[in-house]
Amino acid sequence: MKEVQLKVEKAYISDVGRGLIGLSPKILVNADLALGDIVEIMGKKKTTAVVAGTKFKDINKETARIDHFIQQNAGVTDGESITIKKVEVPEAKKLILALPEGMIKEDTKLYLGEREIEILKKHIFKKPIYTGDIVPIIIEESQDTSKITPLITVETDPANTIVQVSEKTAIIILNEVVQLEEYKEWAFKYAINEVNHILEPHDLAIKRNENTGEIILCEVKETFISASKSLHKKITFSPSVFEVPKKSNVTNCVSVMISFSKEFDSVYGCINEACYEIGMSCHKADDFWHHSAIIQDIFELIFRSSIVIVDFTGKNSNVFYEAGVAHALGKTVLPITQNSNDIPFDLRHHRYILYRNDREGLKKLKRDLVSKLNFEKSRGNSA
Repeated sequence: MKEVQLKVEKAYISDVGRGLIGLSPKILVNADLALGDIVEIMGKKKTTAVVAGTKFKDINKETARIDHFIQQNAGVTDGESITIKKVEVPEAKKLILALPEGMIKEDTKLYLGEREIEILKKHIFKKPIYTGDIVPIIIEESQDTSKITPLITVETDPANTIVQVSEKTAIIILNEVVQLEEYKEWAFKYAINEVNHILEPHDLAIKRNENTGEIILCEVKETFISASKSLHKKITFSPSVFEVPKKSNVTNCVSVMISFSKEFDSVYGCINEACYEIGMSCHKADDFWHHSAIIQDIFELIFRSSIVIVDFTGKNSNVFYEAGVAHALGKTVLPITQNSNDIPFDLRHHRYILYRNDREGLKKLKRDLVSKLNFEKSRGNSA
């Protein structure tokens, strides 16, 4: 059977306790599924559910909507991944259920009369179940309220496989509490997840220190350092050579990666004048001495800049390296050079400014830079 990996989302309230997995039409096609099919769900643990549809707003989503009971059965929470596939399941000859420890009040006993037993049988009729699953039983109390009683599947026959309850299934309910070793850890993760949904609009989150177990409330603000925000995918990186600056990027800041040789002082002066003319600040790495390692100052300057001008003249290996860092950080990179042959082969498909290092050549470089920087500024890349 075809397998599909999906991200977990919370089930709609109307589907809680019904043993359903909500999938979009797109997923149904990709996984060769139809409404009413039974699927095996594999997260940290194996469980099962019946395929159902989703609301219109989910029509193009590649997610699976499952309630907290199925999430617990799979050992996952919102945002984590599961793998699903269609399965053919045998009828259950026998099903043994009991009360799960931790999900009920202490000293709880089951008092099931004929009415409750009939409701229970109707509720789980044709429902797929796997050993160890929590099975929520909805017992109607009135037209407006209902009570969900969770039971745990102690044993099935056939064993070690997903089974489906039929009219012939012998259902045995033990009036005792069965321990759930994994419940506390899952419930803890689920509770943190739910609280963080509430805190998210306020840029706050609670996190657990895995070493000490301490729970802390912290401020969470996304730092977006790339020049363009029209991205379909984001990555998180953790460099080992550099220390990521705590300060965010600076609006209208241009960094210049250029040789420190005196013959380039006039070139840097020209770039500085072009930036000043359109209201942008201009900096190069030797303007600062914040760290003992100069590469850290260079990285911090690139990290905090909106635009990076790189001068490839003389095939300066340091500039090549710095250009690579700027590209990796998603910055707008403007190459300039006195010799087109100094542009690396892999970068020649990018537009660059060719200039002469003399009075007239620098005047033209300034005009070209003003035009290019104004264009980038109008696109909002420096905003």
